[in-house]
Amino acid sequence: MKNILLVLKREYLVRVTKKSFIVLSLLMPILIVGIYSLVIYMTVSSIEQKRVSVIDKTNLFREKFKDSKFAKYEFINTSLDSAKSRVLKKQADLIVYIPENIIEEPSTMKIYSEKTVGDVKNKIESIVQNKIRDIKLEKAGIKQEVLEDANVNVNAESVNITETGEEKKGSEGAAMIVGMICVILMFSTVLGFGMQVMRGVIEEKTNRIIEVIISSVKPFELMMGKILGVGAVGLTQFALWIFLTLAISTVAPSLMPRQQMTEMVKEQVQTQAGDKAKVDAKKIEKSAGSIVTRLLEQIKSMNLGLIIGCFLFYFFCGYIFYASIYAAIGSAVDNETDTQQFMFPVMIPLMASYLFSVMAVQFGADSSIAFWASMVPFSSPIVMMVRVTMGGVPAWEIALSMALLIGGIIFMVWLAARIYRVGILMYGKKPSWKEIWKWMTYKG
Repeated sequence: MKNILLVLKREYLVRVTKKSFIVLSLLMPILIVGIYSLVIYMTVSSIEQKRVSVIDKTNLFREKFKDSKFAKYEFINTSLDSAKSRVLKKQADLIVYIPENIIEEPSTMKIYSEKTVGDVKNKIESIVQNKIRDIKLEKAGIKQEVLEDANVNVNAESVNITETGEEKKGSEGAAMIVGMICVILMFSTVLGFGMQVMRGVIEEKTNRIIEVIISSVKPFELMMGKILGVGAVGLTQFALWIFLTLAISTVAPSLMPRQQMTEMVKEQVQTQAGDKAKVDAKKIEKSAGSIVTRLLEQIKSMNLGLIIGCFLFYFFCGYIFYASIYAAIGSAVDNETDTQQFMFPVMIPLMASYLFSVMAVQFGADSSIAFWASMVPFSSPIVMMVRVTMGGVPAWEIALSMALLIGGIIFMVWLAARIYRVGILMYGKKPSWKEIWKWMTYKG
């Protein structure tokens, strides 16, 4: 145990003190939040007002096209050929031609431009579409008020019933979000840190450092120390990323152009809902705020203690399970190129786990496939976490899943150690599956 701790300490300090670790740990959250924020800011801030010339042969749409920060409309009474020249002379960005038979043949409307105009085309089409709909409803004797009154938004409150008969608010929306976050984090970290273990073993083997270390430390102690050391590095980096991402995310929204974003959403809602719909910025902000508030309330109603505890357990155990496999692969080869034949069988259960977890989020966590996937050690670290976030998992299923995972870890570590003890000192020969089987059954 003492030697394992010494190797763990060495692996941890060597990796944590590297400039690459410090830079990556500090810059990654900044880059992720910064890139998304920059893209949103530049997209919203760079939107220019388009000049739109409209030829309306029906005289029905003059009141429907209203100026906004994104489009300025001008009705002209000229020939279509003359109007087209306005685009070439840079007097207009778009020419909208509405023929007399637009009601009977909506596809006869034309939009001319010199280059791609983006979302303005969709807005114009929505305006014309809404007007044609109103005219046809009026001809059919259906008033717009009746149609709007018939569009009822049903938003039923979800209530969960516990085993004791207690009722509490459901949390489907928050559970899906938290579940997918857990899936992505678990998948990426287990895969990423497991690969670090493999690369570390290959590097030491290639540099012949392993021959010196193995003279004073047993292969099993070296393997476990490396796995636990890299795992500790992963937890440290993981904690830094969470802390910095949360800190930056609270600051980034205040730097966004809120007025332009609200105006964009307002215009989008207006064109989709129709001209008679009453839309204002305060209602939009209030609606967005209520969604965030509702999600926060749902998150608070979730069993956060159980979720966090299970996440730490499955992250640590899932990492050890797969890291031991990666350590065995690293010991069996001389360079990273030779790992390809062994990586594919390892990636299959990881990818299957990801797919099972996505299906559990979309179609329910109580299906038979989700149950069995949450019991098999190859997939339980990812799938069971989704089931826990979705709620309603009996305690005995969680306990059984944890017990099977611990059993799987013991077996996988034992198996990896048998490969590691032989492969770590093998050079110059590309191993085959038959050769590795001999290493596993070797009794010397």
